[in-house]
Amino acid sequence: MKKNDKPSALDDEASFLAHYSLEKYPRPSVAADIVALTLRCEPTGNWRAPERRRAAILLVRRGGHPFKGRWALPGGFLQPGESLEECARRELREETGLEASALVPLAPRSKPGRDPRGWILSCPYLCIVTAGAEGVRGGDDAAAAEWRELAEPGRRLAFDHDEILAGALARLRGPDAARDLAFAFVPRTFTLAELREVFLAFGLSADDPANFRRKIRPFVEPAGGVRGGAGHRPAALYRRKSK
Repeated sequence: MKKNDKPSALDDEASFLAHYSLEKYPRPSVAADIVALTLRCEPTGNWRAPERRRAAILLVRRGGHPFKGRWALPGGFLQPGESLEECARRELREETGLEASALVPLAPRSKPGRDPRGWILSCPYLCIVTAGAEGVRGGDDAAAAEWRELAEPGRRLAFDHDEILAGALARLRGPDAARDLAFAFVPRTFTLAELREVFLAFGLSADDPANFRRKIRPFVEPAGGVRGGAGHRPAALYRRKSK
């Protein structure tokens, strides 16, 4: 300030904020979208291995425009006073009836034109569902909610949700993330065959059993005891090695 200048009313922060208007800059709408994944059991018809587990994603059928009738990730708009995680939990509950456990933030989506309604940013989350997956139902502006096979051919999701899903899977398929994901889907003690089944279901590994055992052994330790019988050779139980 020059020697003869008078102090401005906006020289202190409180005065600046009191006169500041958010209308000075255009603002986008913000949404939270949820990539919810689980494993579902299905019969095989083979008495030696009567069930197999397949990766599934939770989708909603849109009840209104745009993309009316198309499948999409659950999600919706941020409301005043909410955090993004609170928004994700609320939208998942309202549209599917599912209560989220841990939510992992993914990279935001801000590409112009990603939503035909206007300037809308998406802040997606990954949700790993290990319990309470049954009984989802469509609610709010979702006409239906269903677990659909992750590898379902020919499916195209609304908006840029295919890209959001691809980004979530790419993150999960990193070496450390892949291990964390797999351990989230097995009990505290497990067989190496059970753990490998999770890796195969999510496309995290294509190793044969011998190579898989060799690669995973640095991350597991014997838990004592076996699981098997009724036509199965008993298999040793393991647990995740403490970090």
